Amino acid sequence: MKKRRSKTLEKVARTVHDADEFVEHVFGIAAAYRAQHLLESSAKGAEIRKALKAFDKHASALDVWLRQALKPTQATAEHEALNQLSTALHGSLSQARAQAQTTQLWLASLVGMSERALQSLKRSPVQRAPRAAAEALRTTFQHHAVKISYRGGEDNPSDAIRLFCAIAKDAGDTLSTEQARQFLKDKASA
Repeated sequence: MKKRRSKTLEKVARTVHDADEFVEHVFGIAAAYRAQHLLESSAKGAEIRKALKAFDKHASALDVWLRQALKPTQATAEHEALNQLSTALHGSLSQARAQAQTTQLWLASLVGMSERALQSLKRSPVQRAPRAAAEALRTTFQHHAVKISYRGGEDNPSDAIRLFCAIAKDAGDTLSTEQARQFLKDKASA
């Protein structure tokens, strides 16, 4: 089901720059903000974090097991178990060893990736949606040759800040004018 376009957001966008293409870009930014905000604030985000943790736990354990099984000394139980698996699968002791080495290297690299992905999800999760929207909004202003201003107070914010707050509101989020200003400025200096 496609979300109905907000008349309020369209009105704010048109007061900034009355061009259909600009308004379409704003609706695109709002849709991306909404999707990211929903992911961050929903159970789905928690499910993804849980799945990454489970993967990391099991991949780490299998990585350790394969390291033991691949040790040159044949004194480990894991080494003997790998020999038994190799014989059962391939009828040969050495056949699975090459595959196990490749798998162990692959798992070792994935353990690091899942940790980074998990850290990325943990790191200020509520700020990813507005940060991405701020970057997109700056790019849209630049593309349409609309001057972006960070001035104005709480009662009279600039067009860019009002539009950014309207985008957040359309996504079900709230940003104060000062928060919006900071996100826009942070992206400007990045």
